[in-house]
Amino acid sequence: MPILKLYSKKIKPARTIAGMAFIFCLQVQAQGLYVGSSTNFISNGAINIIFNNVGLTNAGSLINNGNTITFTGTAAAAVSAITGPNIIFNNLVLNKSAGDVQLNTSIAVNGNLSFTGGNLQLNNYNVDLGSGAGTLVGESETGRIIGTQGGSVLKTAVLTGPYATNPGNIGIYITSPANLGSTLIKRGHIAQTVALGKTGIYRYFEFTPTNNTGLDVSLQFNYFDAELNGLPESGLYFWSSNDAGNTWAFLGKDGNTSTLNLVLMNAINQLGRVTLASSNTSIKVAKSLTEPTTPAKEFVISKIYPNPAKDFVNIVFTSTKEIECSLALYAQTGQVLEVKKLHAAKGPNFIYWAIRQYAAGAYYFKFINIPMASSQIIKVN
Repeated sequence: MPILKLYSKKIKPARTIAGMAFIFCLQVQAQGLYVGSSTNFISNGAINIIFNNVGLTNAGSLINNGNTITFTGTAAAAVSAITGPNIIFNNLVLNKSAGDVQLNTSIAVNGNLSFTGGNLQLNNYNVDLGSGAGTLVGESETGRIIGTQGGSVLKTAVLTGPYATNPGNIGIYITSPANLGSTLIKRGHIAQTVALGKTGIYRYFEFTPTNNTGLDVSLQFNYFDAELNGLPESGLYFWSSNDAGNTWAFLGKDGNTSTLNLVLMNAINQLGRVTLASSNTSIKVAKSLTEPTTPAKEFVISKIYPNPAKDFVNIVFTSTKEIECSLALYAQTGQVLEVKKLHAAKGPNFIYWAIRQYAAGAYYFKFINIPMASSQIIKVN
């Protein structure tokens, strides 16, 4: 039985040890790599296999132990297809300056699925990141997972009192005092119809936790501008469905920031499918759930002390009138760590904020949706 059946123009040098092929760098530039029905393609160790403007078809046994498979290309019309059953990648990289990679089968990724250029088209198939180290790396406006025709990104995680946890880096941060247990999270990209004549953005998340009652969950929903589906960012709100998208309930929001492409929602007691869409005009949105529209001159953070700080900080700010507002704590990466809804009195206001749970480093406080400079603090151990 052959070890490898390959249709290509060039194979860089390889050697055989104890009857197993170790290919240190394989570059395919013709029809692509075809693994036949009676073929074992085995690659072990720190190997980089490069597909330039071509695809991968598996009809046999494709075993990737510790290696990296990279799809590259410069041909705008070229779409590299991944075809065939039972394809499991260790690390998968998209580094295409033109063209995309398209799934013609569902795949699993046990390590990093990295994007430096080009999109991965789901094409109504799934990417399973598993329950281990599978994670997305470097998604951006120019290189990410897309799938408006169907398909999902799947990630399973054990969530025990999660705090700002983003399983698999798929774009949803979860905080809850509860034990959700083993939880399957699905990210899809079909715009959801949440009400008659009203559709959401090209992204939704669906949760299947072991425990799904009394969760008191806070969610930070991240998205890309290319997924907005024509909706204004300032008008995005949470919608929830507990029957796989058949019926929807309007939740509202506790804040959002268009500069970081995220919307926040607190106090969700049951998780199902969530998406972002415009508000339900038949429902009066509670004042505490609306975005502050106060201009920057209404607020001045006059003092944060101690700074540097170890366990807590005191924040003093001044408001020119009594108003509802939201103050957020950000990491250097732009991730929102905490949001506090405040009833600001006219004049000086005082806030106590515990930070002992965070690692040493720089953090920032800023009022949400108010165009004003952020205030930095330094956390020390």
